[in-house]
Amino acid sequence: MVVEALISFTVGSRRHVNLPGIHCDLPTLTPQDFDDTLFATKNGFSHIAMSFTRSGKDIQ
Repeated sequence: MVVEALISFTVGSRRHVNLPGIHCDLPTLTPQDFDDTLFATKNGFSHIAMSFTRSGKDIQ
């Protein structure tokens, strides 16, 4: 990936980069996401939200 910065900015920790239309071989869920989902399931959460899904397979 090649990028050009239009302004000076530092992407800090706990920040994300959105790459629409770009194939990325990174996993959709992190190990922490799996742990959080298990916690939610075991504790009766009625909803779980997931940002930046790439396809329907990501949430099946």
